[in-house]
Amino acid sequence: MANYVSSLPGMERIVELVRFNKGILSAVENDYMQEIGVTTEFNGVKLTVDAIIVDNMQTLVFYTIESERDLENVIISEVELFKYNGNRISSYGVSAQAHEKITKEDKISGKLTLVYQEKMIIPETFILKLDLEEEDRKLLDEVEFPITVDFKKFDALKKEK
Repeated sequence: MANYVSSLPGMERIVELVRFNKGILSAVENDYMQEIGVTTEFNGVKLTVDAIIVDNMQTLVFYTIESERDLENVIISEVELFKYNGNRISSYGVSAQAHEKITKEDKISGKLTLVYQEKMIIPETFILKLDLEEEDRKLLDEVEFPITVDFKKFDALKKEK
């Protein structure tokens, strides 16, 4: 099944990211991943939110970074979630991976993990706001990605746990 999923356009990078995590790989293989496909670009740097996986404990955000020039020590920072009415969502932790080197015109994929504190429920529609930095220099500043969660897709995942 992982071979089939990785043959879908854009999914091969996500499967490569999660291939050693059996729980996440199982979620991908069982179609619990929701494609998002929202991109922002500024000054030759492009960041795309490719897909998400949502359960009652966390949201995994899969993304791709592309650049027209070489970059080093790139990380997503200042992650915030907002309801569509503008109210900030609190009570979550964030884990982001650093990218040591991004070569010009290469596509680098990563995973952002949002871990909820007790009884937090992610809203059906929310704004993911973040910065993309290279060695403390902002490449993308306070970019916003509107996300609508298809909770029907994740219902079975919640029941299995």
